Amino acid sequence: MPGVTTREQYNNNFITQKDYDEFKKNDDDLERCIAAFKREVPAFLRVRWQEKYEEEIKKIETSDTPLQAFNDCINFPSWGADAILDDLFTATSDEDLNLISFDSYAIFGYFYGIHLHV
Repeated sequence: MPGVTTREQYNNNFITQKDYDEFKKNDDDLERCIAAFKREVPAFLRVRWQEKYEEEIKKIETSDTPLQAFNDCINFPSWGADAILDDLFTATSDEDLNLISFDSYAIFGYFYGIHLHV
């Protein structure tokens, strides 16, 4: 069906040159933020998610495309993914939030619309 984007096409095009340009325009480095996301988010998820999701967390940790791996884990974009993201940051302790740097927060804000006041 013309004009319809499949999940695979969406994931293959999740991060575009426009995203790199936007980060640069804001004096930020998307590659550095992605590296922080890959390094920090698995530890954060291990604290927030049940142990049965360890396999998905490892996929994020070992992926060459950690945002795509995260998207696959939460089935992003979808209403369910929105609920997962909301739950992930609802009633989260400062101790848990401190597992994530401002670089990872930049990813959550820009790509997922999660803006935290830390």
